[in-house]
Amino acid sequence: MADYKHNQEEQKDTEEKKNDNEKTEEEKLKELIDQMKDLEEKSEKKGRKKPVLMLEFGGIFHRHPMLNYLMYYMVNLVVIYSIVTLFGFGEFSSQIWVPLLFVMIYTASEIVFRQYIMLKHFKIALKSLGFIFFFGYLTLFYLIDIYLFPNTLSFHNETLLIMFAGMFVVFRYLLTYLIKYVIFRQRGL
Repeated sequence: MADYKHNQEEQKDTEEKKNDNEKTEEEKLKELIDQMKDLEEKSEKKGRKKPVLMLEFGGIFHRHPMLNYLMYYMVNLVVIYSIVTLFGFGEFSSQIWVPLLFVMIYTASEIVFRQYIMLKHFKIALKSLGFIFFFGYLTLFYLIDIYLFPNTLSFHNETLLIMFAGMFVVFRYLLTYLIKYVIFRQRGL
């Protein structure tokens, strides 16, 4: 009988310990939940940080296609002329209308190329992280320069065309980002 009472007391002790452990575990979980809520509130107060590096797949300046085209035309004209003259990659034709027409045709073909890739081959654009646009812009620039306007822009050597295309993509991205940032800031968006 004494053993039976002793076993019952031991079972009660183990049950009480289990209940105490469950209570402490529940208390620990409640404390963790409270800490998580505090962290969420702090992160909401700080606000979300903007990403440092953004990929732009076919952004637009304006919903109206003609205004968007004119804006890209002006940006392309400024960037192309600036890179070629500042870095001395080559020389433009002496007639002013020829480089203007060259950039106009390049901008139109670039917009068509970008829209085609975004509509028909979006997965490729994502998988290549936008490098398909670099190779497309390089190809477009080369084809227009060689076949439509053979004497408009002459590079000093062939490697400068590739360097120009890389710098063109980077500088144009930075300039369009700055322009969009200024426009959105003025609108309060």
